[in-house]
Amino acid sequence: MNKYLVVHFLDSLSEGERFESSAWPLHLTLIPPFSTNAERSDLEQFLRTVSQRRPIDLKVSGKSLFGVRQDIPVMEVVLLPELRDLHEAVVNALEEQDVRHGSPAHIREGFRPHVTIQKSGTAEPGQTVRMDAITLVGYPTDRTREVLTHFPLGSGVVPSNDG
Repeated sequence: MNKYLVVHFLDSLSEGERFESSAWPLHLTLIPPFSTNAERSDLEQFLRTVSQRRPIDLKVSGKSLFGVRQDIPVMEVVLLPELRDLHEAVVNALEEQDVRHGSPAHIREGFRPHVTIQKSGTAEPGQTVRMDAITLVGYPTDRTREVLTHFPLGSGVVPSNDG
């Protein structure tokens, strides 16, 4: 089985770029790690379809602690309806690929958007973060992550009647 997750990077990274699991760039996890036997191209097709929705301006709300021991410092992000809808759409699309979620408690009703504070930096309370793409990230090794494919949000979006 191959392991992946879906994120939005706050920093610019190139497809193919790798980093150590202990040195994540700033990101918001849209879908926590999952495993599947599905082909990468099938996952990409579903994510390409989901990415047709508009970019979202996210608001960083404040500091919190996550994890079983409440020892992982994060900056929480307001769960806007558009963000919840995007999360649900990706979960639904992935379920068609028979995925196994590593953290099922952190999807759907358990989704708590946040940016984990990293050695390289953090988001700030009140900061607006433009979520203009989602990214499929792979696990080439247990300790290495790889940026596989970026999916710009809004590509192919039909303008609404109100604007």
